[in-house]
Amino acid sequence: MESDVDGLMMGMGTPSVERLRRIAPNYRYSLSVDVPTNQGTDMFSKMRALFMLQRSLRTQADPEACLFTFFQDPAACRDGMITAREVLEAATVEGARANGLLGRTGTLSRGKQADIVLLDARRIDVGPMNDPIGLVATAMDTSHVDSVMVAGDFRKRDGALVGVDVARVLSEAEASRDAVLGRL
Repeated sequence: MESDVDGLMMGMGTPSVERLRRIAPNYRYSLSVDVPTNQGTDMFSKMRALFMLQRSLRTQADPEACLFTFFQDPAACRDGMITAREVLEAATVEGARANGLLGRTGTLSRGKQADIVLLDARRIDVGPMNDPIGLVATAMDTSHVDSVMVAGDFRKRDGALVGVDVARVLSEAEASRDAVLGRL
C-alpha cells in the first residue's frame, strides 16, 4: 500500500497506516510522490508528514496514556508508535519494493545499482547529529542534499545538478505551461 500523504493535501482523508500497523503489523507500505502539480515532490516532506500524522493518531487513540506534561514522559504512549526507521524504510526500500525495483535498488547491496543520496549533516540547522535515521526522516529537507548518484553516475554533485541547464529547463516548462493555458 502506498501511504497517501498527498491525499491529506487534497482533502481525501487520513492515510490508514496507523490502523494497518495495529491490525497487520507485518503489512508493508511505502511513500511516493504522485501529484506534483499541486504539492511538493520531495520525500523529506512526505516522511515528516507521515511521521507526525501517525504519531498524532497514535496519541489520539489513547489520550489518557498519551497526556504529555513537561516533567512526565508519556512512555506508555510510545509503545507501538511509528518510528523514524519505519518512515525512512517506507521512502526507500519499501518504495523500491512497491515499484517492482527491489532487485535493482532500494538498499545498498552487492549486485544492485548504486543509487545514493549524500546528505550534509554538518550544517547548523541539524547539528550536532545524534540519530542519523531520525535526522533524515524528521529534520532534513532537500537543501541538505549534497550529491546524488543514480546507477553509479552523479546526477547532482556538490549541491548542483550535473549536465542540466536549469534555466533552459525552466524556460521550456514555462513555455509549455503557457501554451497549455493558451488553449483553454
